[in-house]
Amino acid sequence: MNKIKIALSILASISVIAGCSSDPRTNEKEKASLEASSATNSDNNVVAVEEEDNREVKENIIPEPLRMASEQLKSGNIDRAKTYLDMTVTDFKDTDAAFIAAVLKSTIIATESQSYSYVRRSLGKGIDNIAELLVEEKEVERLKNTLTEDFDKETKLLKDFEESAKYILSNYKDHSEFELTDLNFDTTIRTDSSDLSFFESVGYPIPTKAQMDDTRNYAFEVLLKDNMEGAFTDGKVNYVNYFYLAGLSLMKMEDSSLTKPVMNEVISLTDDDKYNEKRIDVQEYLNEEK
Repeated sequence: MNKIKIALSILASISVIAGCSSDPRTNEKEKASLEASSATNSDNNVVAVEEEDNREVKENIIPEPLRMASEQLKSGNIDRAKTYLDMTVTDFKDTDAAFIAAVLKSTIIATESQSYSYVRRSLGKGIDNIAELLVEEKEVERLKNTLTEDFDKETKLLKDFEESAKYILSNYKDHSEFELTDLNFDTTIRTDSSDLSFFESVGYPIPTKAQMDDTRNYAFEVLLKDNMEGAFTDGKVNYVNYFYLAGLSLMKMEDSSLTKPVMNEVISLTDDDKYNEKRIDVQEYLNEEK
């Protein structure tokens, strides 16, 4: 009997304790607190998601000047395209779009320097084969003055390019995943085919300024088409091709300290593609420079 009473007493104590711990008023307060906490967390999550979405949308929006630069490139208005690229860099600082604009302008500058180099090379070959009996001395002097002027222009372009390539080499990894899915930078060849091959071969007649300008413009358009197609692939910058172009351009500057770094970057970016032709070209160049 005593054991039964003790058991009943213990059960009664447990019931009282359980009853106290499940006071309806206490449960209501706890429930309200949990619901408030859950609502707050939910609101914070929504805000965080919205902020992230807004950030992604902002980053993926193509600035108007960059879109206009694309249109100007297609129409062949290179000077206006460069103006819009400068506006993108200035008005949209520290964005992926601004960086893409910098790569675009850098590619254009490299191509401009290539076009001057192309004409100078042709004129140089012609001078080596000059038909002295058919050409007046003053015409030869005019040609030499043109070579000097073109060399000065090319040198300035290369210095501008070197500065842009240095910036791109230092920062491209922060922008390497950016894509321009609905924008391209195709260019067209509008100038009639022109070259100085006849003068190169026989050294006569001396080409006119208009002929030299036509040849330079045609070379620029052909080279720009190739360089743009190489630098931009499927909406992304192809940095192997860009740094390869940079290396070829900077090689013409005897005192550039950036040539080997950009060449080495080609090697680094093609570590998983050892048969890449540009990698092989660069490796041969670096081996010769040792």
